[in-house]
Amino acid sequence: MSQVIDWLRSNWPYLAAIAGGFVIGWVAKAYLDPVNIPPMPERLRRITEETIEEWKRKGYPEDLIQDAVNWAYMYTRQVVRAWTTNEELVDAFFNSAYPLILRHAGEHYIMGRILAKIKEERLKDILGLKY
Repeated sequence: MSQVIDWLRSNWPYLAAIAGGFVIGWVAKAYLDPVNIPPMPERLRRITEETIEEWKRKGYPEDLIQDAVNWAYMYTRQVVRAWTTNEELVDAFFNSAYPLILRHAGEHYIMGRILAKIKEERLKDILGLKY
């Protein structure tokens, strides 16, 4: 155990530089990346773009919109693949389920993330913690 502590003590500048680079890269990606719509058929892409515009008009944060679109896409694919491995059925189920999951569950996903942030900030206020 003492060897690990000694190694950490002697290499802390490198570890700090790596952590700083990670944070800078993550922040740059979060602010510079446009909403990433995964590859999908044109009809689903149009529905996704319409939903993104609707959410933007409602004032939802851009990063939460991106998260919700990616979450809805991946969630739908995972649910459909849990039912069948037949690619034709996967595509058919995905094409019918994705718009519903995106519009309804995606918006609940965004609201849940917003409410969690509000709850966290409120808890900090109640406990008197500094931000």
